[in-house]
Amino acid sequence: MKNKRIAILSPVNPFTYDSGARIRIFEISKGVTKFFTEQGIAVDFIYLDDVNCNSYERAQAFEQCNLISFKLNRSRLSSLFRMVVLFNSYRASKFFSRELKCFLSINKNKYDAFYVNFFDMLGHFDFKKNTFDNIVVDTHNDDYLWYESFEKKSLVYKLYGKLNKFLFLRENKERARKLNFTINVSDNDTDSLNNRLSVRGYTAPNGIVERYSVPKKVGTKDNISILFCASLSVTMNVDAITWFVKNVLPLLNAKEPKFSLKIVGRNPSNAVKALANEDTVELYANVDSIDNYYEQSDIVVLPFKLGGGSKLKLLEALSFQVPVVTSNVGLIGCENLSPFVHAEDLVPDLFAKKIFEVVDTYKQVVEVSGDAKSYIDDNFSWSSISVELAKKLNNEWRLCGS
Repeated sequence: MKNKRIAILSPVNPFTYDSGARIRIFEISKGVTKFFTEQGIAVDFIYLDDVNCNSYERAQAFEQCNLISFKLNRSRLSSLFRMVVLFNSYRASKFFSRELKCFLSINKNKYDAFYVNFFDMLGHFDFKKNTFDNIVVDTHNDDYLWYESFEKKSLVYKLYGKLNKFLFLRENKERARKLNFTINVSDNDTDSLNNRLSVRGYTAPNGIVERYSVPKKVGTKDNISILFCASLSVTMNVDAITWFVKNVLPLLNAKEPKFSLKIVGRNPSNAVKALANEDTVELYANVDSIDNYYEQSDIVVLPFKLGGGSKLKLLEALSFQVPVVTSNVGLIGCENLSPFVHAEDLVPDLFAKKIFEVVDTYKQVVEVSGDAKSYIDDNFSWSSISVELAKKLNNEWRLCGS
């Protein structure tokens, strides 16, 4: 009798721990691995190694399982070519390895279940020639809603969004029938995928690593420090902070007190670098730790125009007890956090007014931020989210008794 074994598949190396997707993959995979290995179930963590990273320290967290990596086969340019000419969705083309597809075909009987991160990775399963038992997909964010959000932008982005929505449905309607269920970060995403792909869904929200933080000091300040922290090459994030610097920051500094903005994140685009030419804007790229920037800031802004799922940066800011001013889009998937944040439409005058209101009532706002920290710790810890998810998986797969 063969030992029971699970495969966890990831389209990226999660050990860099420097983006929302990598953090979710790392934390949930770590928790799920711990749960099943303690029950005597073997786990292979299989990932596409998309970055050069000295990840030994974080990889040690996966010492209970077998790490297997494959190289990506396609560049960004070739992925765009396949999207336009061969009608493959962009990400499904980009995150692909011929060697991994061959590996899964050869080892199809080795695994009792598959935990797959992103629909894109299903392209490695040759469903026409092989049968694979027990597959779930962690969607992270509903790709269809993600592509749909691009239609609110320029003509090029609108065409990109429409084409990829069509390709997403074409590629995944049949694949969805092979799944046990999908795992989604919000109930909104779960309902959306069920309506479009007729697939069962389970909501496992994004989480946060529990951390110690102190309440913000309350007092009169001559300068208010605003923070925007995100991956600075991602279109959604670049658009958000560009809009804020161009449209809101001048309105804030037309009055007293003065405001300064710190932009913190990895791999800033040229557009983001250009923003740092403003007198009141500082850019900090590829920093070792974000903790000090949160601790030194008075307000976090999340002026997103695009996106779905849920925002790890919202949870992160609240865990540091920093007041958050966000667009209504920034609350999507985290509607239960609305009592703790200050949401406003993306209208420059209204968004600036909301920030002034936060400054004028800062003592009360800080008290609410303390309540938010407690709520986050109780409801959004990665450890509790991953344990509940592992129990759900085991109830479906019936691999062990717990």
